[in-house]
Amino acid sequence: MRERIFAILAAIAIGGPGLAAALPYPPDTLLSGEVDQKVASNQCYILRGGGDFLRNAAANRAYLSVPEMVAAGYELTGHMMLIFTSTSGGTVHFNYVPTYPSTIQVAPFTGYKQSFDAATKSVHAQFTINFPGCSLPVSGVYTSP
Repeated sequence: MRERIFAILAAIAIGGPGLAAALPYPPDTLLSGEVDQKVASNQCYILRGGGDFLRNAAANRAYLSVPEMVAAGYELTGHMMLIFTSTSGGTVHFNYVPTYPSTIQVAPFTGYKQSFDAATKSVHAQFTINFPGCSLPVSGVYTSP
């Protein structure tokens, strides 16, 4: 048991999509939870509310939904896809907004961290999306079934 806890803690310290194998719930499992409210400005914010999180075991991807998000004045409420190019960063894609500027449709994200609390069976994911003129922290807690 001690070895399993050490393996989980070591994987959490490494972070990113490589964590998938160490977490005690299967990948490709949709987790429901809540996104924290973060306000960078009146044109750059995310509101607190229900959200979902899904990490993909086969690829360096994660999928999230947010209740309400605005970046540089553009509404981005709904789903986003994170594509990892490293353990802590990559690009976030908003595929459902084809009329928005390309810098809003696809933006870099940094500082990705993910942890698992075995006692509450909760995953905490956090990162920052770097839109033009707006860095928006995203943080959510999602419960494993």
